[in-house]
Amino acid sequence: MLIKESPRRISKDENGWKVNNSGLDLIQKCPRKAFYVLTRPESETKSIALDYGSAIHSSLGLFYETIDRPDSLLVQMIDVFNAHASDLMKNVQDGEVHSLTHGASILKVFFDAYKGDPWKVYVDEKGPFVERQFEVQLGENLHFYGTIDLMLQHSETGELCVTDHKTTRSLGQQFAQKGDVNHQLTGYVFACQKMGINVNKAMFQGIKTGVKTLKSMEVMRTFVPRSEENFTEWKKWVYHVTTMWELMIKTNNFPMNGSSECNQYSGCQY
Repeated sequence: MLIKESPRRISKDENGWKVNNSGLDLIQKCPRKAFYVLTRPESETKSIALDYGSAIHSSLGLFYETIDRPDSLLVQMIDVFNAHASDLMKNVQDGEVHSLTHGASILKVFFDAYKGDPWKVYVDEKGPFVERQFEVQLGENLHFYGTIDLMLQHSETGELCVTDHKTTRSLGQQFAQKGDVNHQLTGYVFACQKMGINVNKAMFQGIKTGVKTLKSMEVMRTFVPRSEENFTEWKKWVYHVTTMWELMIKTNNFPMNGSSECNQYSGCQY
């Protein structure tokens, strides 16, 4: 099977399988969709929500460059957000969710909430730890790769944490609990340890974007530790899904999984 270039690419060559968390998660959710997205990435519908989240991520990297954050920094963050905005976002009416003005309001809420935050971008011999690509070996025939958005360091204690920002329609206890079982966070902390970085926890940062009014916009964060037990369970999951995917390829059988995440009103494009 030809696996074309895709942000969620999963492939196999003479060195074994090369997998990432996004692709594995997609396979587990719906093998049928995974088949099309991983083998024919052009078939995946463009998402304004993903574009919006990516633009927010880009601006937050600037926020964490220093702990000295004058109000002028917010203006720079908004400029970065606008520069990374997709055409889909630019066509949204001002004030509506995913519009440029909506993004500016979200960034102001984030800036006001964490202006005095002691966390800043970790800098090592390779430079600022932002959008850092990696690949680590899990076994003789299995490699895990990905891109870590951000590694932060506490300005007073020197403690490190892998950081993941999630734009979401709602926040609360249920969102915080997602961080406890998040495979991506576990894999990223594991990868950092394999690369010799002394980190054992992640920051799970939520940004509520599915609202229009400034009063309803929220941010929250939770810190989630990662242990050897977490790594063991995560590696079992990686092996299981990879083995399942290999079997599907051999049998040319990619069953559709109609989950609650599917849009029941517009139907399934796959």
